[in-house]
Amino acid sequence: MARRVMTRTGVNALLAPIKQEDRRLLIRPMLEETARQSPERTAIIAGDVAISYGQLADQVARCAAGLLELGLAAGDRVAVLLPNTMEFATTLLAAHYAGLIAVPLFADYPPAEQRDILTQTAARVLIASPSLLPLVPDESIPALTRVILTGVEAPGCLTYEALLESPPLGASVDQDANGDPIAIIVYTSGSTGRPKGVAHTQTRLVNRADLFIQTLGITGSDRTLSAQHLGRPLFLVANLLAMLRVGGCLTLVDPPAPDRFWKCYGELQPTYYLAPPGYSYQLMDRPGAVQINHSRLRFWINVGDRPSAELRQRVTAITGRPFLNMFGMTESGFLAITSPTKPTKTDAIGKPMAGVEFQLVAPDGQEVAPGEAGRLRIRTPNLMVGYWNDTLLTHRTIGSGWLETQDLLRIDEDGDYGFVGRRSDIIVRNGANVATALVVESLLTHPAIAEAILVGMPDRCDGQLPMAFYRLRAAASDPGGAALHAWVAAVVDAWSIPAGFYPIDHWPLTPNGKIDRNRLIDMAAGLAAVAR
Repeated sequence: MARRVMTRTGVNALLAPIKQEDRRLLIRPMLEETARQSPERTAIIAGDVAISYGQLADQVARCAAGLLELGLAAGDRVAVLLPNTMEFATTLLAAHYAGLIAVPLFADYPPAEQRDILTQTAARVLIASPSLLPLVPDESIPALTRVILTGVEAPGCLTYEALLESPPLGASVDQDANGDPIAIIVYTSGSTGRPKGVAHTQTRLVNRADLFIQTLGITGSDRTLSAQHLGRPLFLVANLLAMLRVGGCLTLVDPPAPDRFWKCYGELQPTYYLAPPGYSYQLMDRPGAVQINHSRLRFWINVGDRPSAELRQRVTAITGRPFLNMFGMTESGFLAITSPTKPTKTDAIGKPMAGVEFQLVAPDGQEVAPGEAGRLRIRTPNLMVGYWNDTLLTHRTIGSGWLETQDLLRIDEDGDYGFVGRRSDIIVRNGANVATALVVESLLTHPAIAEAILVGMPDRCDGQLPMAFYRLRAAASDPGGAALHAWVAAVVDAWSIPAGFYPIDHWPLTPNGKIDRNRLIDMAAGLAAVAR
């Protein structure tokens, strides 16, 4: 099907900063200013549809008005269960226009979790695609004021298209008293515990977009591709908001099948792209990675989890462009980035970005010496507001003015920070701490191994048993558990030697693209039981 594209016109490289008096519903004036300057320039491409900035601003204003006509008021929650489509991007922006709080739901989450999120946020409206609506338990539907479906009519439901028939939203809606309304509540995947609702304000989201733009020199001539869901703050900021801020072009892909990705990549020729390492590996394994034209790409950005040295080398060799590792969290946005002009050190996350402070502390709370591993504390004006309806956890996490993380980092003589591990990854075997980092480093020195992860499997006698999973280099033969046992035993204490060594083709991933360590622990338990 032919793509429908509006005529493009020139655009200023960078838009003028938003005036301080407009820093309330920030996303609305940002989009309206871009639409005013470049109404015919392509804003978003999704499938066979391309929408200009003028059209986008009009549709978002109509959708916002339609939501308010349902009786919603500023601060009400709107749950959204949509693929990475034009409707999803428009809905997110419309909620921000209207002063509502968007609550993205994710197709990867089980029905019980969808129910819990709807209950905890007391969402009044659900906007969903017909194919994803069955993921919402039937008992959750009666608590909603309205269910809105895209593309079809159904009894008791409003169509998404009907929202767009409303006249565009006029004057600004009522604001929160502090002038910085909550824009979105994003639930974490639960990879480090139970899922938590992380609340972000519009000001902080836009500030993060500005920080991303300034750090990487993003301009209106840039274009990017999002194969990850815009409901995740890192992709919302770096893909959607950054492009809207400077007048660039965003292409949305869903589902993110690797072959389809490369087709879209070839058509768009993005200047930058963000991906978690698991998805980057899938992409680099496809023939399209070496067949496609990478000439317009400025850099490939890793987010969400630490990349292996092999992945950095593969991406750089295939694209011929810098591979940047950008460190960030759902609770804080982007925090640090490696240099595009200097060699990347092992496990490096680079230097903190402008306005971000790092502090590395020992268990007693004292700062550690350079070169020593310490727990990371973060201070930035763009932290989350807190965890939705969880005052105690919010106080524990950011009550000191610092974001208290479980990440272990060290700083080297050049002032670069390196990722060591997570406190939650510490494995205690029969009262002794396993040398997790040393075991992994040892495995990575083996010529056949590209990636390795050590997890702690619960054990009745030892408390935890270290279990190693590894991914082989291309065309390498599996050395086997006995050989790897001997390899690791040469450099670590006896209690740190893994009780099992398991090859794996692809890492299990959480919905936001991180390696699912809980799933690895379950897999280790199953494999160990079979071996007994």
